[in-house]
Amino acid sequence: MTRIRSFIFALTLGFFSLVTLGCDGMEVSRKGFTAVENPNQLPECGFFLLDFPIDATIHLGEKTRIVFPEDFPKDVRDDIEILTKDDMLLVASKGNSESILLGRKHQRMNLKIDVYLPSLRGLESTHASLIKVADSLKVKEFSAMASGASRIMGLVLQSDSVALSASGASQIEANVTGSEALLVLASGASHVQLVGSSLSAQVSVSGASVCNAKAFTARNTEFLISGASQASISTVDSISYSVSGASTLSYQGSPVVGSSSVTGASTVARK
Repeated sequence: MTRIRSFIFALTLGFFSLVTLGCDGMEVSRKGFTAVENPNQLPECGFFLLDFPIDATIHLGEKTRIVFPEDFPKDVRDDIEILTKDDMLLVASKGNSESILLGRKHQRMNLKIDVYLPSLRGLESTHASLIKVADSLKVKEFSAMASGASRIMGLVLQSDSVALSASGASQIEANVTGSEALLVLASGASHVQLVGSSLSAQVSVSGASVCNAKAFTARNTEFLISGASQASISTVDSISYSVSGASTLSYQGSPVVGSSSVTGASTVARK
């Protein structure tokens, strides 16, 4: 199983070098970002980062801007900072979000913004935020990271290379087609749900996380599953896996099984 572990570790390093949107603990790093005062006068951006516990809906094909509804609470809006760096757009807190939102949990339904971008190549959400993508997209490479109990939903994309990372009880839902390579990293108590297909898929699931790919097909797959995690996938042509702890892996079809290891109280089932 050394080959699988080394391969996924190498992919992980490649993923984080691709995503250049680093996190500092539970917050997105602001190094090199510049504050922007007018949400309607923003440079063209292809990456969106949300580090504030609100809901953001992404709309594609228009010039970059952020729209706050008329009933958006003023005290919350005053704490929101909009920053840019290269083609990255960041929405974050000036530092008072915890105290401001403490008494507003029942008003979360009002904390919604619309973000307009000409194109989209990457997303990052943290701080219990929610990003929804309203439009389907077609890009050469795409990456998404969710951490800190945040969610990224509604992804419908066609891309040669896709990398998805969920950590810290976060969720990602994605419909992926036309992909040559898919990388999924799920840790903590996170959940990744996949629909679609890819030529190859490399999946690492740890902690008490879940990768539900029962509606996802791939020719070549590799799984590294540990802790008390679960992973499932539809029909595959070939599969290699390392399953440990009290984890489970299920797959369909009659694939060629390459290297395989099942230890502890783990199980692997062909359905």
